[in-house]
Amino acid sequence: MIWPAAVAIVALALAFVAWLLLAPVLRERRHRRAAAAPLAPSRLDAVQRNVPIRARLPPQLRERLLEVALDAVANEFVLVERQGVPTAFVSLESGDVAVVPLDGGVERPAALKIPGLRRIKLGPDGGIYGLQSERPAGDAVAIRIDPTSLTSTLLAIPGLSGGAAHFGVFGDARRPWLYAVQQRDPAGPFELLCAELDPVEGRVVGVAPPVVLDGVVKRVAGR
Repeated sequence: MIWPAAVAIVALALAFVAWLLLAPVLRERRHRRAAAAPLAPSRLDAVQRNVPIRARLPPQLRERLLEVALDAVANEFVLVERQGVPTAFVSLESGDVAVVPLDGGVERPAALKIPGLRRIKLGPDGGIYGLQSERPAGDAVAIRIDPTSLTSTLLAIPGLSGGAAHFGVFGDARRPWLYAVQQRDPAGPFELLCAELDPVEGRVVGVAPPVVLDGVVKRVAGR
């Protein structure tokens, strides 16, 4: 009598393990089929609800973002040239960064796993810079993603906040600067924090003293 029960338990355990192994494969196949198929009218509403940035995208990228829209909410995106193919890096609410080639004949790489990623911006050196923080009001680190190798480097910047209202990169390819307009204390003033970066060595060269701003910053323009 014990033998049938043991067999049932083993069968259930094997089925569970098989599900764990096959689920990512089946999901990837579904994504590929969706990416190759035209955007169905029945799915257009779901895309528009989940991806408000879709309206700002080029028509070609709108179609390629279908598989991303079905499983996650997109926050921000940047467009780069990767291995000769225009490619979108899309920051998802889940913390993943989806890499979406605009050429339908190019296989889509696996998403980058970057928990707590809140913003991404394209730097003048061709790197993709992000703001990573587990808590919106907590301390944060900057991160640089190499769009070719799909590797990332942490850039520790003292005083950087995950609740930065504005975040970006300016300067030139040899000397990029990262900036953040942030409010460390919810009741305090806004401040501008800037850090000089070395993209070749992947390090922070120096951090300028924060500049207290008088008033609320609505928009930042850099060059």
